Amino acid sequence: MPRLDWYRFYSLRVAVPVTISVPPTLVIDKDVSFTLFCTIRYEGNPVVDALVQATLYNKTGAIETVDGVHVGNGVYAFDFSDTETKYGFVLVRTLNYVGEAFCEVMRSDAYPQALLSRKIVGNNWEIKDNQLIIYDDDGETPLLVFDLYDRLGNPAEVNVFKRVKKK
Repeated sequence: MPRLDWYRFYSLRVAVPVTISVPPTLVIDKDVSFTLFCTIRYEGNPVVDALVQATLYNKTGAIETVDGVHVGNGVYAFDFSDTETKYGFVLVRTLNYVGEAFCEVMRSDAYPQALLSRKIVGNNWEIKDNQLIIYDDDGETPLLVFDLYDRLGNPAEVNVFKRVKKK
């Protein structure tokens, strides 16, 4: 019978399953790089020593692979430099544990439009010199300026009938 030495088995590691949580969908502004965050847990407790990689794929295959950086309490960040991929997915996987997760990625120009809408509705404005001036978040920089006219087409500050955006 062959002899079994204890030290041959001492260094074996058992694969430990972990839970990786990522957002199901990540919507990114057009033409900018992005950061994906995920959490890694084992039986509800944060995993702080995981070796993690994330790979961005599109319909042609792998685009970019980045290593995760532990930022605290089991949260890992992946900084992607890609600015071109319009639609794809990210596969996050651990190298020293057993676990993987997928995140859909798409680009959109909706956020800047929503931000502009919020500024128009929520920021300060004034009517001065026959113009409507809507200010940016600092309250001093004009965001939009409109010339104001009455029903007859004359410049007006009261009984305004029409506004025309100044270029």
